[in-house]
Amino acid sequence: MELAQRLSAEPEVLGCSPDHIFGCWESVFMIVWRHETTAQAVEQLIALMPRFAARVSQFTLVVVVEDGASVPSAALRERIAAGLQAAAPYIDISAVVHEGRGFRAAAVRSVLAGLTLVVRPPYGHKVFARVDEASRWIGRERRRFDSHGLCDALATLRSYIPSR
Repeated sequence: MELAQRLSAEPEVLGCSPDHIFGCWESVFMIVWRHETTAQAVEQLIALMPRFAARVSQFTLVVVVEDGASVPSAALRERIAAGLQAAAPYIDISAVVHEGRGFRAAAVRSVLAGLTLVVRPPYGHKVFARVDEASRWIGRERRRFDSHGLCDALATLRSYIPSR
């Protein structure tokens, strides 16, 4: 893909608040958690994934958990797990990026690991510390995939999150 084409491909915003943003780019469904994970956002996410799947049939899931994101409650973790389980037939590969460090990051990673154990995804799934690492992995797993374009799309999507 030429650079001009890649840079012109803007992500589509599907849902947004100061705490999160959901969007898509090509056949990639993107989730960014910035602060709190609210029940309203989780329900919106659960409704959006099957609608996106109907548009593209199979999709790549990329979840970014920013350093300031809080750990969701047990009830919300269960709802997210149920939503991911329902979407599993449509997901071809999944990457979770947790950008934090230290004890707080370890707590979030344990939540992510717990969700993976509950959902037991039937697709390739990995956790990363940085978006570029996740994007390169997806590029290796999926043929003819623009990993640089994904990094650009995620950066653009994140820029749309309003301030608190």
